[in-house]
Amino acid sequence: MNDRLREALYEYARLLKEDARVLRMRDLEKRLTEDEGVIALSRAMDEAERLYSEALATNDQELIEKRKKELYEAKLALDTNPLAKEYTESYIAVRDLYAEIDDILFGPYRRKVISKEIL
Repeated sequence: MNDRLREALYEYARLLKEDARVLRMRDLEKRLTEDEGVIALSRAMDEAERLYSEALATNDQELIEKRKKELYEAKLALDTNPLAKEYTESYIAVRDLYAEIDDILFGPYRRKVISKEIL
């Protein structure tokens, strides 16, 4: 790799790290890991998921439905937390940015697949 290309790649990486969307997501991620309310909601969801998995092993449909509802409610509580919701929105923006870059750089080299149903 020549020096010009290497320098351009380092500059590109630096610009990505300093992008406002990436900086916002990292800030929100840090806040999430420090927020006691979010931590408690996350633990509650993990516990509900564990209980649901255990219920699945019993084949007790009533217990399974109960645990499924508890898991749904725990996940909903976490997903609707304002900080978690803001983080999810920022994550989607960064994910979309990276997907667009990936399409530009590697899209031309991907194998095109056409459904046999179309042919």
